[in-house]
Amino acid sequence: MKQIALIIFAILLLVSCEKPTTQPDTIVVEGRIEAGKHPVVHLHKAVQLSEAEIGTEEMLRQSMILTAQVFVSDGTDSVQLIGKIDTTMLPPYYYYNARIMGQAGNTYTLTVNYHGQQLTATTTIPSIVPIDSIKVGKVNGHPESREVIVHFTDNAATTDYYALFYCKGKQTQYVLASLGIRDDLSQQGQHIAWRLNRSNTLLDGSRDFNFLCGDTLRVKLSHIDADSYVFWSSFASTSVANTWIFMPKAQISTNINGGLGYWCGYGSDEKQLLVPDHDTTLVYTGL
Repeated sequence: MKQIALIIFAILLLVSCEKPTTQPDTIVVEGRIEAGKHPVVHLHKAVQLSEAEIGTEEMLRQSMILTAQVFVSDGTDSVQLIGKIDTTMLPPYYYYNARIMGQAGNTYTLTVNYHGQQLTATTTIPSIVPIDSIKVGKVNGHPESREVIVHFTDNAATTDYYALFYCKGKQTQYVLASLGIRDDLSQQGQHIAWRLNRSNTLLDGSRDFNFLCGDTLRVKLSHIDADSYVFWSSFASTSVANTWIFMPKAQISTNINGGLGYWCGYGSDEKQLLVPDHDTTLVYTGL
């Protein structure tokens, strides 16, 4: 609780003290809108790290953007997103509005205004591809470890792209699985079995791809568009340890005009499971 209180205090202090700078900051957007859900947008400045070590709290202090104007439009209506504190997320401040909800097939434009800078991006939400089943199996030589494999069926009529996310335990924020980006070029129209690998991230920190008996998992299979695929592929290839895009990296693609990061539409199917101590297959019907 002490750490949460310190973060909230730091956020409130930043709101009161944030001032324009003479040199424009490089702004990083981490935004998404999912079918059946409301938009969520994180904003922060790209941090140039010195040779001296810098901690997560200092990164938060230096980089979070708390006073931007953020709008999302579906082509007919435009709504302004409002800043919210959520200490279960990283960063613990985001922009949100329940007045707009993502729908598969629709295109959404994001506009960010901050100290004279304007950033824009557009994304489309693909259809939801349902998870057919999740298979959990024992790992040889590791009695408590379990591999988790997600099964789904690809559409033969289209070229499709997917991202695989998960969150574990009491976490509320999804992280991209290791090797969690793929297309369907080699298995178009086929049944696909995709291993869910743990990521070495700030929100997980494991160096083991497997999960453990008793882990509570939420698994999200996201159908994404081509621009989102390009971003996540380049992001995943830079480092297995990436969770928050603090620093500008030329090798990471972006669909943000005027900044860095991503604005992605997801058609997502989510399932929750308790990892058992025996081999099993969990079968799902419907969405």
